[in-house]
Amino acid sequence: MAPAEPRPDLSIVIVNYNTRDYLQECLHSIYEHPPRLSFEVFVVDNHSSDGSCQMVRECFPQVKTVAFERNLGYVKANNHAIRDSAGRFLLLLNSDTRMRSGSLDALVDFMRERPDAGIVGCKQVDMHDRLQLTWGKFPSLKNEIIRKAMHQRLVVNGSTVRDYLSQKYQETCDVDWVAGSCMMVRREVCREVGLMDENIFMYFEDIDWCHRVKKADWRIYYTPRIEFVHHGGASSDRNKIDALVEYRKSQFYFTRKYFGRPSVILLKVLMGIKSVAGGMAWGVRYMLAPMGSKKRHDALCMLLIFKRTLGLVLSEVRRPNGSVEDN
Repeated sequence: MAPAEPRPDLSIVIVNYNTRDYLQECLHSIYEHPPRLSFEVFVVDNHSSDGSCQMVRECFPQVKTVAFERNLGYVKANNHAIRDSAGRFLLLLNSDTRMRSGSLDALVDFMRERPDAGIVGCKQVDMHDRLQLTWGKFPSLKNEIIRKAMHQRLVVNGSTVRDYLSQKYQETCDVDWVAGSCMMVRREVCREVGLMDENIFMYFEDIDWCHRVKKADWRIYYTPRIEFVHHGGASSDRNKIDALVEYRKSQFYFTRKYFGRPSVILLKVLMGIKSVAGGMAWGVRYMLAPMGSKKRHDALCMLLIFKRTLGLVLSEVRRPNGSVEDN
């Protein structure tokens, strides 16, 4: 009888949806800067049509590839690989991330040095080395307004906000949540609190998981001393309308789950007002824009976004059933 394969120290899980080139770059960076410890890599593909799976099988045969016949969403894809993985530590990565030398070992070392750490996230920068906002406080109306304002300033390369965040968070610190685009999780956490909530298709799944992990008395850390490159939005950029609608669905679900129906109603009222006002403004732009112009196309896209958001506002959001599958 052949001896069982030793359990790897690290399992890296990457969910992919039509990001072939980014995925290839991500996998190349892992094997170009591999950790010194034992590791395995999973790629879970959500029914891509761009040849992603074929590329992985041909160029990275050592990767464990799972190909779904339909898009099951980010959460179910991650959970599937987590259940099949064996590492003592789990690293969830977006397909548009890129490793830097020593980053993987540094994350595992961080977890080993801090036995109270359930989840850790690190500094993420774009391809121009500009800081991204990938950590924060749990959502509330005030926190969401502040976070969105900061995020928008970072998107347009606002140096004041970037310098403020870099200065305030220059040391490792406790935070409420870190982004799932690069999130290391201790295996014990999965056994204790379960996996990500599969009522969520995508968005807010990382915040929800961190919420449950903190409630179980584990700590969530953000460390700027470890750095990854994250292009950001590689999958959602291909269909921004659907991505924004999914964001609102998850936002309503998360709000209902943790703050109750009155908070959902308040959020829907605010989103309804925003949708009506935005729809009217973009409707005027649509009518004034020349036929066939980019301005007219962009205005039409915004009108569709506000229309679908208003549809969500007027509909009921499924209540959480409280059940979370365990590992």
